[in-house]
Amino acid sequence: MRIVYLLTVVVLTMATACFTPNTPPPFLKVNDPAWNTWLNTKVDIAIKEVPMGDLPNRPPFEGLKMVLNGIDGSSAITMEGEQTTRRQALEKMAFKYNLTMSAVTKPGETPTIVFSNREARPGITPLK
Repeated sequence: MRIVYLLTVVVLTMATACFTPNTPPPFLKVNDPAWNTWLNTKVDIAIKEVPMGDLPNRPPFEGLKMVLNGIDGSSAITMEGEQTTRRQALEKMAFKYNLTMSAVTKPGETPTIVFSNREARPGITPLK
């Protein structure tokens, strides 16, 4: 009887673990409601061959605070999309250009996004 009980507990535990969604947190999530609202706003994006360092001066990313870590600000990027959130656009850019992005927060300030190159992936040329 004890073995049946133990097996039942093990099977139920494994079943729960398999069916519980293990979703990652949203990309660039921080505990700043205004920031998350800004990131989650749907926008149209038409950026063609824009230097990475100019991104915070171009719609829809005006006002974005960013730091380029090991990336030349003159490296050109291209992004297009209709009614996509800024969060989704930044996540797609990170994937397309093999970048990592992390939000750095200081009390009372808008978060700063730090852009860095990831390790090389086949077929992807990192920004220089």
